[in-house]
Amino acid sequence: MQWTVRLEARTSQGEVTTTELVTFSRPAVVSTLAEVGLVLSETKALLAKLQASMLCGQVTEYAAHHRPCVACGALQPFNPSYSVRPDGA
Repeated sequence: MQWTVRLEARTSQGEVTTTELVTFSRPAVVSTLAEVGLVLSETKALLAKLQASMLCGQVTEYAAHHRPCVACGALQPFNPSYSVRPDGA
């Protein structure tokens, strides 16, 4: 048997991205119960890939809604309806 773990992320705009995290192959018939499911090292690797993928998605979404302040560099919420005139008014 072959198992594929995919992560589906949906942005606040409704865009969907699917990331394949890992694929495992297992024999359908095993000789011991220890061969059933995932081993600890596979579980840790899967969790690390899940964490990295979620973190990347969250940071990307956050950055899309914030921009750095020109004065101090701190990230400020982005408001596309607000614009600063070049003369500062």
